[in-house]
Amino acid sequence: MDTTALVQLVSSKTGLNEQMATLAVDTVIGFLKEKLPAELSGQLDSLLSGQESSSGLLGAVKGLFGKKDG
Repeated sequence: MDTTALVQLVSSKTGLNEQMATLAVDTVIGFLKEKLPAELSGQLDSLLSGQESSSGLLGAVKGLFGKKDG
């Protein structure tokens, strides 16, 4: 998923125009990057740029909380 798709989703779900939806998405992404551990912040960047699958990010989150697949 890239930020363009996320902006379109926010716009369609909220009725915000593209400019306001972009501001909302950028604000949330900035907040997450600031609050997440560096490892997850990097994976969030990769996910948003289309280089990482959401399952990779989910696996990293599970790892933070000691969860193992299986």
